[in-house]
Order: sequence, then C-alpha cells, then structure tokens
Amino acid sequence: METRVRVRDDDVLVASSTYKSVFNRFVRIHEIIVANNGVHVPAILCNSIMEFPDCIDFVRHETSRRRMIPELHGWNHINYDTFSEKELEDDLCQCIAWFEDNLWVKPSIFYPPWGSNSPLLQEVAARHGLVLVDCSNMISPTQVVNNPGLYGACTELAIHWWHKKDRRNLEQALKILGRK
Repeated sequence: METRVRVRDDDVLVASSTYKSVFNRFVRIHEIIVANNGVHVPAILCNSIMEFPDCIDFVRHETSRRRMIPELHGWNHINYDTFSEKELEDDLCQCIAWFEDNLWVKPSIFYPPWGSNSPLLQEVAARHGLVLVDCSNMISPTQVVNNPGLYGACTELAIHWWHKKDRRNLEQALKILGRK
C-alpha cells in the first residue's frame, strides 16, 4: 500500500497583509498537495479560522473526502510552555470541543506554536488523546529539493502556508518523495 506524504501546514489562515485572500491561498496550497498525491494536514488555530466560515466548510468537506486531516495548532498563536496545567486543560478542552462542533472530527495531534514542548504539555495533551509533535523533526520542501537523497524516507513535510520559498518548492518536493 502506498503511503502518501503528509504536509503539515502551520498557522492556517493567520491574518496576513500580503494576500488579498488568505482563504484562496490556503485552497491553492491544498490543490498542490492533492494534485501530487499528498495529504494536507492543516494545523488549525481555532480562533483564527473562525473568521473564515467558508474555510471551515472547506476543511470539513475535504476531510470527508480523505484529502485533508485537520490537526490542532491551538486556540491562539501563543507559547504554550508558559501555561499552567489548568490553563492547558481549559485551552485543549475548548479546542477539542470546537473541532468536534465545527469540523466534526477530534484532532489526534497537537502541533503547538513556536515548537513548544515540555513534560507538562505532553502529559496534558496525552490526557486528551493527543500526541504532541513539536518542531524538532520538521522537514521543509526546500530541504528535500536541495538534498533529495537525504530525505527519501520522509513521510511528513512541514510548511507555513504563507512562506513563499517552501510554497514554491512544495510541488517539486512532493514529486521527489513520490518516486520512492
């Protein structure tokens, strides 16, 4: 069975003055991933995506088609290392409830912003059935394009939808990884 490369897409729909339509940019990234046999894994910031009801519908639709796997980035783009146990509990409960109510799925991965990671974060995430994945093993499309021989076994790329260099290299990296 063929393994599709997962493309972790952080900071989904964080406001940007660079793009007239951040939703259209997000859809374009999704189309590149799907056209190259990847699976889009948007790391959702619940508070940011609420400004884009069409995107919520789009994520739900593409998830039902198995072309997208939304995962949790947090409620806001903050450093979760500074949170107390109660603050983490409250935040994760709020995020999971939002996912279930709006995207109709429960996330299984927590990709905290800023690469946050601590024993407390891991423990609280695990209590909620979430695997915490930080930034320590992220592989970008640019890394794959620049050194294709080093990343032949790569199964997850990491991008920020707004990062031009990685976005430009995304299609080529997926094609390189699709040849394994």
